Amino acid sequence: MTKGKRIVCPIREGIISKIYSIAYGEPTTGYQIAKRLETPHINKVYTLLKQYRELFDIETVKDGERVAKKIKSKATILLNEIEKELNATGESLNDHERNELLKFLDTTFREFVKMANQKNQIWNVVDLFYNVVYGFCSIRIFYDEFINSNEFKEQFKNIPEYLTDKFFECIKEALKESFGEYVEDAVRFGDENKTLIRKLLKIVKPHPLLVGCHMAWPFVCHVTTKVWDVISQEVIVNNSASK
Repeated sequence: MTKGKRIVCPIREGIISKIYSIAYGEPTTGYQIAKRLETPHINKVYTLLKQYRELFDIETVKDGERVAKKIKSKATILLNEIEKELNATGESLNDHERNELLKFLDTTFREFVKMANQKNQIWNVVDLFYNVVYGFCSIRIFYDEFINSNEFKEQFKNIPEYLTDKFFECIKEALKESFGEYVEDAVRFGDENKTLIRKLLKIVKPHPLLVGCHMAWPFVCHVTTKVWDVISQEVIVNNSASK
């Protein structure tokens, strides 16, 4: 990047977008960022941090005799980018939706970024947000649409409603076991903000592999096993009642 030249969207482009992602999951130091980027000159990291200082909160902390600067990406910057993309589709957020989304971005979503950054690659935070919305926040919407579809009702019309609810709980529990406890918070956020999630679904571009494709097959097997256990228990209860 030419010195002094600013890119169009710093949380999407260039090395600065990687720095933003690394510092989004948890506060970190310039040295830790440089190490993660395998950058031979840490000065390059500090030059970019200075050039794009509006993206970060930087706090000076004392660790014993040492003084370090902890760098944390601002959630408001990500919120602004999401709003810009929503506005391009003709949608907008009201004050309540904006406050709820910012709260989510500044808490639960940071946990997803932290988890993603533990892998070999560095996820772009905007793309990761799309995946989280599609894969977790909207799970209740997709599930409700599925079980209320004519196709589902035609094939499974005799399944009791409480059993379909149990199926949803099995899916959610399996997701928690694979991706962490904060999945529960993401699902709850989607349940409580369905209108907001439906707006966001207009701009999400989910990666086909989501956050961890290596977990996909074990996840499917796990859910299938749990659902089979539920159905088997239902059969046992019904058989006992008929005797």
